[in-house]
Amino acid sequence: MPNPRSARFVIACIAIYVVVFSIFTIGRHDRYNSTAWDLAFNDQVLWNTAHGRFMQLSLFAGPTGNNWMSHVEPILILLAPIKLILPDVRWLLIIQTAALALGAWPTYRIAARRTGRPSVAALFALLYLLYPVLHWANKFDFHPLAFVPVLLLLAFDLFETQHDGLMSVCLLLALGCKEEMGLIVMMFGLYVAIRGQRWRIGLAWAALGLAWFLLSAFVILPSAQAASPVPIQGWSLKRYDWLFKGDLAAKIAFVTGPDTAVKLRFLVQLLAPLAFLPLLYPEIAILGAPSLALALLSSSLNQSGIFHQYMLPVVPFLMIAAIYALDRAQRRLTMLFRRLHLRFRNTFAERLVLIMATALTLVSFVLYNPFLYVPREPYTPIYGWEPGASVAALEKARTLIPPEGCLVAANNIAAHYSDRVEIYLPDQYDPPGCRYVLLDLADQRFMLNGEDYVCSRLQSGEYLTRFYENGVILLERRSTAPDSIPKPDICGKR
Repeated sequence: MPNPRSARFVIACIAIYVVVFSIFTIGRHDRYNSTAWDLAFNDQVLWNTAHGRFMQLSLFAGPTGNNWMSHVEPILILLAPIKLILPDVRWLLIIQTAALALGAWPTYRIAARRTGRPSVAALFALLYLLYPVLHWANKFDFHPLAFVPVLLLLAFDLFETQHDGLMSVCLLLALGCKEEMGLIVMMFGLYVAIRGQRWRIGLAWAALGLAWFLLSAFVILPSAQAASPVPIQGWSLKRYDWLFKGDLAAKIAFVTGPDTAVKLRFLVQLLAPLAFLPLLYPEIAILGAPSLALALLSSSLNQSGIFHQYMLPVVPFLMIAAIYALDRAQRRLTMLFRRLHLRFRNTFAERLVLIMATALTLVSFVLYNPFLYVPREPYTPIYGWEPGASVAALEKARTLIPPEGCLVAANNIAAHYSDRVEIYLPDQYDPPGCRYVLLDLADQRFMLNGEDYVCSRLQSGEYLTRFYENGVILLERRSTAPDSIPKPDICGKR
């Protein structure tokens, strides 16, 4: 069970994690490396909901768009009041970091009970905090799924200590983090019923989880998409078109194509940091199977990778399975040593497994260091503190843009303007007549054809140039612009 020294160590590690990743994610945002997908996406929903516009989101469907056209995440309703108290988007990054870090505490408690050794429990808490999936989800903007690891770990901790009421609260909150969480909660409920022999509450949560998923996936999402002013019906299923369309030969070709090799590498990246221990305790590891299956079946390789938020529902069960698998690994290694006529102390096998898990976790951290590493093809790049944006010029332009008014901005710039009713991306849904257009033409990482876009606006005569410095250009509609500066020479030869 926990003891004061190991508990203080875990608390210190949690605090260090929160400080380091808060500084890192805020610095990333300040350098204009955070993105509209998904920081502005979620922040605008929170800001609109806090100001009476329920779950409103303009990015892909105009001012009448709604978050439930893409995901069902009612936990955002509970988070919305935070925007009234802490309106700066940086607070979201800090809150997300804290939520992810706090999962180390129930990990420690579960490991302390299972192993009976506080030092081993503290090591598992540290392995949780060093787990690469956690870091990349933390780095990549903000997502409601960030609350899932701590909620599911707490639910399992409370299940083991038979606090079914509090466990139910955690499962209910987890349901609100995304539509697929219904399937995860269903699996959790089945585990409670079968392994915990608490049939009534276990089957109740299994049924509730399944019902929530069916309601979300086949009622709420389709209804919201059907009400969209732009055609996005079936948007949530596009990644699985190959599964439902085409003949058998096309399906076989997809499965045997190059994406499968990438997905196999992803599975190694997912399991290697824990020395593949979760495979020795599949009865717990399988609880995260719905999210893993959705990722492996998806045609989007971002979903089948460790560099985004998609694997956060899987992390708790991999950690718990690794903890539970420790004694199995010890027994099997001990038997192997005996067959090889090797004699070691009883604790040698356990120490060997822990050393392997720690070493592989550190190797994974070095290989995929979130502070320095940028994912490459086939994944979308996720930048940290890398230079590229014209920060000083962007900050000058920002003083010319009032808090109200429609704005079209590049993906990384939009993340700084999400507290407004209408914010759009120039290379996606872009309604005519927006008052402002703000682009960084010198930064080619987020928009390749920015000059063509700007010149088409200027040559139409609808917009005037309000600001131009170091590649940063601010356009304002002619009918609202009080004055302008000369047209930049980028359009002189066009």
